[in-house]
Amino acid sequence: MSEGTNASVTGATLVAELALRLHQTRGIGLRIDIPAGSSVARVDLPDGCIMVDEGTLEFDSLLARNRVIAQAAFEELLSVSGLCSDALFERAHVLWRDEIGHDDQASGRLLALASWGMDVLSAAAQRIRNGSNVFDVLHLIEAALPHLQTIRVSSIIELSDAKYEPTKGDMAAGVINGALETWLETRPDCARQLHASVLDSLTEATASVAGNAIVALAKTDHAAAVEIARSDVQGDIPLLPQVGCWTLGRLLLVEDAPMESIKVVVQTVTDLIQREQGELRSQAIRAAAGAMHVVEAFDSILQRLALDGDQEVLSAATTALFLKAKELRARGITERWLGLMPALRPEFAGAIRHLDHAMAQLLSERANSPIVVSTLSNWVAKHGQKVPIDSETAELFDNTLRKLSSMEGPWSSLLTDWLLSDVVKHPAALAGMLTQISHHACTDLKLDKLRLDDLSVEDLLFLARRLLGYVHDRAQLTSLALSMLKSTEADRRIYPVLYALLVDEIGYDYPGSTVKACRTAAEDLAAGGHKEFLLQVAGAIDKLVEAQTNLPVRNELRPPTRLRRLFARARAKQMNESFETASENSIFRQIATQITIKAGRGTFSYRDATYGPSMKLASMSHSIELPRRETFDPIGNSIRHFGFRLAKREET
Repeated sequence: MSEGTNASVTGATLVAELALRLHQTRGIGLRIDIPAGSSVARVDLPDGCIMVDEGTLEFDSLLARNRVIAQAAFEELLSVSGLCSDALFERAHVLWRDEIGHDDQASGRLLALASWGMDVLSAAAQRIRNGSNVFDVLHLIEAALPHLQTIRVSSIIELSDAKYEPTKGDMAAGVINGALETWLETRPDCARQLHASVLDSLTEATASVAGNAIVALAKTDHAAAVEIARSDVQGDIPLLPQVGCWTLGRLLLVEDAPMESIKVVVQTVTDLIQREQGELRSQAIRAAAGAMHVVEAFDSILQRLALDGDQEVLSAATTALFLKAKELRARGITERWLGLMPALRPEFAGAIRHLDHAMAQLLSERANSPIVVSTLSNWVAKHGQKVPIDSETAELFDNTLRKLSSMEGPWSSLLTDWLLSDVVKHPAALAGMLTQISHHACTDLKLDKLRLDDLSVEDLLFLARRLLGYVHDRAQLTSLALSMLKSTEADRRIYPVLYALLVDEIGYDYPGSTVKACRTAAEDLAAGGHKEFLLQVAGAIDKLVEAQTNLPVRNELRPPTRLRRLFARARAKQMNESFETASENSIFRQIATQITIKAGRGTFSYRDATYGPSMKLASMSHSIELPRRETFDPIGNSIRHFGFRLAKREET
């Protein structure tokens, strides 16, 4: 009798150990070989587990495997420490780490087994208050909820209160609320009780679960949920009207809701938008905008307010454009809303960020590029800055810029249109964009051929001046200038303007680079018939450089040798002092001993009474290309650029 009992316990324990081994692989495997020298009697097999042959166990589902693991872990905890909450949560967390993302979780089943003798939500709240990682605890409760039959309402409130401060401002904070809402959907009486209990002492920490309770109730009684939410909106308890308004927004999204109830919610939210002020109106606007991907009734009022420049509406709409992009496109209202977005002011940084993400998403389809470019152009015309380089636009719409700059056709059109725009904010914003692009993208830029073909000589001169005034990178400037050769009748229309642009302007400031670019382009464009022109440009620049190089240098213009040495020594001393100041707090200075040497190009280390091998120092340098005018006459060059930026289209 005794021997039979021991054999049975050993067999059941082995099954649990094998299930745990499968679990620890972090997969959902259901079959495992029995170790050599061990055996399991068929009578020891739990439900959902079979013996495939004499040496292999197989579980029929992940649920069956997890049930065995949870039961074994629970019995082990009882035998070692009794039902201790700390030990329980630590053991559950060990299990949870190996089952993240699984549809069924042994950690949750373990907490559910313990819930018959312990209030696991109250214990979770206490662990959070004691300093445990809040999300580790919440993940375990989320895993346990599908297996819990009953929960005390007071424990839900206690957990919500405990988690509020540690999760405040974190986007993952609402995950547990969603899990609780799902649990309440099949327990309408508990949902009503929770809502009533929260209202007895409503705080910021517990306000969200009041709304979750009513949304859960809507699954079984949508009309009753609507009436409770409307009553909350009219309540005089602080925070309650906002909670009620948020709940109304959620009730609009309940699937298969009765149309009559939806009409009541729509009318209530519309009245709040038109009648209320402050936070309650803002919440109503967010509720309406959050549902406009499925509810058409709010289109007219929201678009009318957006047309009047209502920043609350515009901000809420950007969130919908970003998060519900597919649904809004299916409704066919995306283009209409993008047309209203130029009224959104730049100080609403969060809304601008959502608009940026939304437009970047749209650019995944090339057909959407015209509406994105139009929106961006109109926004810059309203909110761009009248400065030489407007970096703000490039920073606010960074994602859109990156996507757009990789699309040659739309990007070329934007470059050409903004350079030719009569709104000076456009080329200023373009200057900021090109400055940012030069750091992370190629400099091979092109103007739009179709636009170039329609330009008169006066327009071409205006374009050349805009290029010189707003494009500051040499490679970008040269690339844009050479792309003018793609235009029709280039020999008649383009050559005169481009020759002066390359030789007198770009070639004067960057002679070597311009000659190289022209010769390279001559090889690439040989079939296009522009080779002779490009070589002529390169030759003209070479002649100018040669003539300037051969000019005699007047000694009277050179400073005395003694004065030059004094300047050089003073500069070297200044640089050494700056380097010394910057190096004082370096980590290297703190862990190494510095030995100053008078001269030399080598270094060595000394550690533990031993000299290390000597190492040779190598020079390191970095160069940037500066225009010659900036070196010779920076003030005059600034005035020159200013003149180009002031250029008018009708000037010749």
